[in-house]
Amino acid sequence: MWSCNRLEDVERLLEKFQQNIQVWAASKHPYQQEMYLRFRYAYAKYLIVSKQFSEGLHEVLDVAYAANKIGISDRFKQCLLIYWEYRAYATVEHEKMYKKMFHTENMSKLP
Repeated sequence: MWSCNRLEDVERLLEKFQQNIQVWAASKHPYQQEMYLRFRYAYAKYLIVSKQFSEGLHEVLDVAYAANKIGISDRFKQCLLIYWEYRAYATVEHEKMYKKMFHTENMSKLP
């Protein structure tokens, strides 16, 4: 389990690199999109570790959807594993997001 100091370190890093994160978020370049998904995946894990389960599950499902959309199957699978590990904390909205990902039109990018 993470200590309080580690969580504070994460918060300081988020503040320090906020500008980089915003650049990644706005970019259409594939590498920067992937970096942004990496960040968001790590951020989702941070939210869950800090017991912000609803926000963390929402973020991890959103990252899974985005990874699927641009064809990053490994990240998609990692997100689904986290969702299943913490599904006891899932709300009705999370369940809807999860099910929506598996509609045929949303699965076109994965091999």
